[in-house]
Amino acid sequence: MPSPAQPWYERPAPVFALLTALAFAGFLFLVIWYGAGYYRAMKSGKNVALPQFRSSFTAGSLSALKPAAKLYDVASPDAPLLGNPYAKITIVVFGDFECPYTKEAHPTFRGIAAEYPNDVRLLWRDFPLETIHPRARPAAVAASCAGRQDKYWAMHDKLFANQNALEEKDFLNYAEQIGLNTAEFTACLKSGGDKERIDRDLAAGTAATVRGTPTFFINGQRVEGAIPYEILKQIVEKFKAAK
Repeated sequence: MPSPAQPWYERPAPVFALLTALAFAGFLFLVIWYGAGYYRAMKSGKNVALPQFRSSFTAGSLSALKPAAKLYDVASPDAPLLGNPYAKITIVVFGDFECPYTKEAHPTFRGIAAEYPNDVRLLWRDFPLETIHPRARPAAVAASCAGRQDKYWAMHDKLFANQNALEEKDFLNYAEQIGLNTAEFTACLKSGGDKERIDRDLAAGTAATVRGTPTFFINGQRVEGAIPYEILKQIVEKFKAAK
């Protein structure tokens, strides 16, 4: 009488086939997972390498902030300014009003400028990633138009506080809220505001290998990503102490 058939899980060929299928499924899942993550990062305007920033740039890394092999002269006399124009420490921020990571960094660089008004010169340069953030340039124009009435930073803050509302009607609401002459503001919007300056900012950022927003240049040294407040404060203190 023939012996009963051997169960499939005791036969090497089916077991091997199952393990191979599971391994391939796991590999495919990881490819899709990381690919989706990189896509979301790029769509948000964040350089795909930036997720490594928070884990790798820590207080212990501050010793690396010694004179760099390459420094970038990206300060501009027509950039919106906070702080002491003759300060020892210059922080240039290339940012995008529609980028969530620039929004995350916004309270950090505003807070540092407020805490070190005599030691830090903070400059903002526009780097609108228009292919993925179509309202970034119009927002930069709105801020520049507010700047013509000496309310640049008031509009700047409004735009980041209301990042999901960057249509022209929203700009007009913010203009009223911060006390602008709305007729002058509207005319400026229609003219394109400081288009030439925004174009120069883009060109300067590209030349300085800005790959995503926000990108900081601290006394010429490039640091990418949304720097935590305490880390940026330690960097400032390090430069203050330097002779």
